[in-house]
Amino acid sequence: MIHIPDETVERALAILNSNRHARARMAYEKMDRQKKVELARLEREANETSVQGRINYALTHPHYSAFLEQLALVEGEYFEARDERDSAAAVIEAWRTMQANQRAAERVR
Repeated sequence: MIHIPDETVERALAILNSNRHARARMAYEKMDRQKKVELARLEREANETSVQGRINYALTHPHYSAFLEQLALVEGEYFEARDERDSAAAVIEAWRTMQANQRAAERVR
């Protein structure tokens, strides 16, 4: 039978109780919305006459490239926090199942 140490359960509960995931998601969603604003601003400042020329200018602009790098960092933090939270939830679910199985086994005795 697999045993989940109390420290692991306590750590999982602490993760689920923290707001790290919410803060990371909020930051990611804010930056993701800002992406359209950055593109529109750069397209507007382009001296190109065609729509495609303005789009190309915006997409290749150093400011947009820097923004995308920042977005990638924030996105990575969000996915890391989400995975940590999902793992913690799985630990708690496994622990709850084991506790229920143990109680059921005790009733059978």
